[in-house]
Formats: sequence, structure tokens, C-alpha cells
Amino acid sequence: MDTSLRIQNMPEDDLVPAWEACVRNAVRTNVEVEDELSKATTANTDHIKRTFDYEPFLKAFVGRLQVEGLLNPLMGREEDGSKIKGLTGVTKAKR
Repeated sequence: MDTSLRIQNMPEDDLVPAWEACVRNAVRTNVEVEDELSKATTANTDHIKRTFDYEPFLKAFVGRLQVEGLLNPLMGREEDGSKIKGLTGVTKAKR
């Protein structure tokens, strides 16, 4: 109510600058709100990326390594699952 009275009692020459100031403030506020929404969207996206459940992928990947016969050699084991005799940590990595 007080603002309406102030605008009604304002001299005619002051109306245009007051309107321009109001529009500038509205545009600045709109930009700030858009920035906050963008930040919130980015933060939410990052949160979703961090909380993705990788367990099904890892189970399927390791299971596929087993089916293809690649898991035991990666673990330094024979085909029957027993340890390979004579391998040390350094030679395991080179093998």
C-alpha cells in the first residue's frame, strides 16, 4: 500500500527512471534465480552420479570374466582355481 501511494505521488519526470530501475532489478533478480537453478541442477546431477549403484555392473563384469576364462589368470590362479606355483607379486603383474 505504501509503495502504491509513493508511486502515485511521484512527479511525472521521476516515473521513467523509477520504472527503468525496477526493470533492471527484475532482470538482475531473474539472472540470479536462473543461476541458482542451474547450480541446483548441477548439484543434483553430481549427486546422482555419485550415488549410482555399480554393483550390478561389477557382478555382471566379473561373471563375464569367469565365463570367458579370464578371471583366474587375472587373479594368478590355475584353471581349477588353485594358486599358480612360483609366482610372486612382480611376476604376476608381468604375466
